[in-house]
Amino acid sequence: MIRKPVVERLDRAKFEIYGYSTTESTDDFSRSYRAVFDHFSDFPVGDARGSEQRIAGDGIHV
Repeated sequence: MIRKPVVERLDRAKFEIYGYSTTESTDDFSRSYRAVFDHFSDFPVGDARGSEQRIAGDGIHV
């Protein structure tokens, strides 16, 4: 996991920040952590193909 302060300090004029998770959490920490990303998606565990398609659709090349 990338630390929240690291994500918060990224230059938004240079980067559009995407975050992904295989666990959906609704606690306060998770909500505040997810809020620092420009885009955040939850993936069901075991849906590698769907996750791959979503990440590729977001234009992320890993």
